[in-house]
Amino acid sequence: MTTQEMAYAEVEELVKGFKTLPAAQRKSMNEMQTRLGYILLLFKALGWDTSNINEVSPAEKSAHDEIVKLGEKMLASQKERQSVRSEDDLDRARNLDRQIA
Repeated sequence: MTTQEMAYAEVEELVKGFKTLPAAQRKSMNEMQTRLGYILLLFKALGWDTSNINEVSPAEKSAHDEIVKLGEKMLASQKERQSVRSEDDLDRARNLDRQIA
C-alpha cells in the first residue's frame, strides 16, 4: 500500500470513528484540532511536506473557541428573534436585533 493510500485509509477510519461517537462526545471535541488532523492527513496523502506546519497555539485556540461561542450565541438570538413579534414586544425585538448585529 502506498503512502497516499495509507493516508486516505487513515482519514476514512477517522471519519468513521468520529461518526460513531455519541453526540455529546463529538460536541465536546475540539473542532479546530480535529479539522487540523484531517487536513494534515490529506496533505500527506497528496505528498506534501507537513513537517513545517506548526501546532495551534493557545492564543489561536482561545480565539477560535471565543468565535465559536459568539456564533452559537448569535444563532440562539436569531432563533429567539424569530419567535418575538415586533408588534407584541418592540423593545425585546430591537434588543435582539442589536445583539445579533
